[in-house]
Amino acid sequence: MGPSFFFEFDISQEGFLEWMQSEGRKAEINGDEPFTILRFLPNDDDLDVLKIQRGYYFEEMSEPDAGIHIAYDLDSGRAYWFSHTR
Repeated sequence: MGPSFFFEFDISQEGFLEWMQSEGRKAEINGDEPFTILRFLPNDDDLDVLKIQRGYYFEEMSEPDAGIHIAYDLDSGRAYWFSHTR
């Protein structure tokens, strides 16, 4: 398995949607179904599965085990990026 990259940052909903559009990506709002995204906890040097109740999600898979996952949590105003390669 190749490298994985994790980013998370605060951004407004409007800013997140503008950023996604500028990257040519369209995030879908989750509706009533919570979703999860992996995040890296630098203090623990470990991975965590974050459950988002209300937000946007984007996924682009280039291989069965390689792709980009982007999420936005409406409640916290925080964006999450996880990507991995073969």
